[in-house]
Amino acid sequence: PLDGSAAGDRGAVRELSDGRHRFVTGPRLAPDGRRAAWLGWDHPRMPWDGTELLVADVTADGTLRDARTVAGGPEESVAQADWTPDGRLLYASDRTGWWNLYRDGEPVCPREEEFGGPLWKLGLCWFAPLDSGLIAVLHGRGAPVLGILDPETCEVVDAAGPWSEFTPTLAAHGERVVAVGAGPRSAHEVVELDTRTGHARVIGARHEDAVDPAYYPEPRVRTFTGPDGREIHAQVYPPHHPGCTGPADERPPYVIRAHGGPTGRAPLVLDLEIAYFTSRGIGVAEVNYGGSTGYGREYRNRLRGQWGVVDVEDCAAVALALADEGTADRDRLAVRGGSAGGW
Repeated sequence: PLDGSAAGDRGAVRELSDGRHRFVTGPRLAPDGRRAAWLGWDHPRMPWDGTELLVADVTADGTLRDARTVAGGPEESVAQADWTPDGRLLYASDRTGWWNLYRDGEPVCPREEEFGGPLWKLGLCWFAPLDSGLIAVLHGRGAPVLGILDPETCEVVDAAGPWSEFTPTLAAHGERVVAVGAGPRSAHEVVELDTRTGHARVIGARHEDAVDPAYYPEPRVRTFTGPDGREIHAQVYPPHHPGCTGPADERPPYVIRAHGGPTGRAPLVLDLEIAYFTSRGIGVAEVNYGGSTGYGREYRNRLRGQWGVVDVEDCAAVALALADEGTADRDRLAVRGGSAGGW
């Protein structure tokens, strides 16, 4: 109860489900209110390892009856579930190795790219069904972009604008979609997309007195070869200053950055901490080491039981590759990270 009475009386709490899972998301009601869908998982799995999608009937008193598992498992991660306006169950599952969309169990326009992500927080939203039958989606390899998917033709039309990445916080009303996007030359801002016209506009931005864009670092999305020939994804930011150039006879120092998580990814957006280094003649390489999200389940699973091994090897491989190709000075390489990336 909202009055807080459950703190002293556990009997005041009504449990709506059967409690088969230790961890659950909030239920999503079907348009007719007769069914509910939610995700559940248990220790030691994290939601990006394996979840179950459950559907139950909603009784007159609000409890959930006859819960049944319709998707998911120990090695299948269902990241999000929702209902289409006509009452079909829509969800994102990585059963094929990529988080793709499914509608009543059938694949919707399968692709080797992500339409979902790691459920670090309850309520994250990578897709939103629209009244027209179209679906607003965040999708891509690496950085997710905002698009409108036609599930009948499999055509995806991406929002035009300077945004290279969107956070999984989609909201939709009618034929309008609101999302938070950012790019290499713009910080996070609230974007509204009118799906009828295709027009996208900024309706809210917290940043003021922006740094002179001439100082912004320019990212280069790269793929390097690591141990055993495996791919390593990274974003490389060479030194950049509008009024200075480095000595022609020497290579610049570089900072190698390892993101936290470790089940995460370095976003492809404006970062003034990177600009601090690049504007002072120091390059930065953000390494999306094995274990990062955005590149499929196989890439993400590389870090299983190998934390502190694969990520370290991949960061070292990128650093040495930059030195070998003449981009960075081998004798002036540094590493920087935080949380799992700084341990």
